[in-house]
Amino acid sequence: MARYDLHTHLFHTWETGKGSLEFGSRSPDSVFSAIAGKALNGIGLANYSDWRYEKFANSVAASEGEYKLVKDIGNAIQVESGSGLLSIIKAQEIPMQIKVSGRKRQAHMLALGLPNGINIDDGKDLVETCRQIHNLGALAVPAHWWSHYGLGKQLVLDNAGLLDAIEVFNANCKRLKPEEIGEVRAQTGLAGLYVSDSHNRKDLGNGYVLCQDFDFSSRDNLIGSMKERFKFAVHPAYGTTKRNPLTSLLEHLFFVNYDCRVRRPLGWLEQPVK
Repeated sequence: MARYDLHTHLFHTWETGKGSLEFGSRSPDSVFSAIAGKALNGIGLANYSDWRYEKFANSVAASEGEYKLVKDIGNAIQVESGSGLLSIIKAQEIPMQIKVSGRKRQAHMLALGLPNGINIDDGKDLVETCRQIHNLGALAVPAHWWSHYGLGKQLVLDNAGLLDAIEVFNANCKRLKPEEIGEVRAQTGLAGLYVSDSHNRKDLGNGYVLCQDFDFSSRDNLIGSMKERFKFAVHPAYGTTKRNPLTSLLEHLFFVNYDCRVRRPLGWLEQPVK
């Protein structure tokens, strides 16, 4: 069985350049060491249309460090470590517009397995966002459930046919109760994912899925195997994180706004030069 934390943001501990919050090593090895140290087989590296995955994948390919690139399938990379392969899957967290009780607000969709070098524009509605994700061969997973930037229960139920799985545990946000998880999964047939939504090392691995390892033989096989194996995923005991929920939420809001309202508008998250 393999452990994957499929909603992470590189926890601001690798990126270089203006606006970085990095205080430690900035080599790719530091990220892989953190992943291995949490007994994970891999992560979903989510960006905000900021080319974070591309920058990291390029740095791994050029690295002469301990972890060696052995495979790049276009939407994921794998490196060789002392304990086996570690995998990084490209993801994107996409702000979109939804309407709740007649009022517009923002919600976030997680796209898992997007092709390298392609991001989806922000600000579309739910249907258009999911259409674009699926046209690119990726999986659509609503993030955060019903706390800040979440779809909410009714929209999940009404639009289950557009979705490939749902986050039922997000270590930085309000979570569903176990009985609510069972109710939503029974009504929609969607697999529920546990994720950390980590922006720092201490949150990494506070939520993960435990399942048969994904098929990294090709881009399409990765997507198909993820969707199939989500159905049989086992989750850790409910409430894996020991952090204060309010502290986690406030830190999460800070990092999200720092990325989306500061770094990206100022051009600190530009597309990398290949």
